[in-house]
Amino acid sequence: QEHVVLAMPIEPASRADLLEVIDACWANYYAIGEPCDLPRLLGLLLYRIGEYKRALDFFSHEHRMHGAIAENLWNMGLCHFGLNELQAAFHHFAQARHISKELIPPCLELAEPSSDC
Repeated sequence: QEHVVLAMPIEPASRADLLEVIDACWANYYAIGEPCDLPRLLGLLLYRIGEYKRALDFFSHEHRMHGAIAENLWNMGLCHFGLNELQAAFHHFAQARHISKELIPPCLELAEPSSDC
């Protein structure tokens, strides 16, 4: 199971180049059932560099393509959290936990037994 992590800093020029490559890649993408889940991978990359709104667009596209998957809903929640949209974040976190009781959010994985994460 893959969870996104905290955003990584990136130089402004590199950020612009990377966003341009992502846009070009997505503009030329046509899903043919390949094993690589491009919307998820691009969403993860965008989240890592702090582009939460753009990452959310890709996770939302994945949701439309594959339906409700706990890890994807959790990633959508993290994007909303990064955008300070706390009610939407909570909604997605709750949906993810409802779908998969086995999903261990990062904060619970690291929490002390007495923590109320």
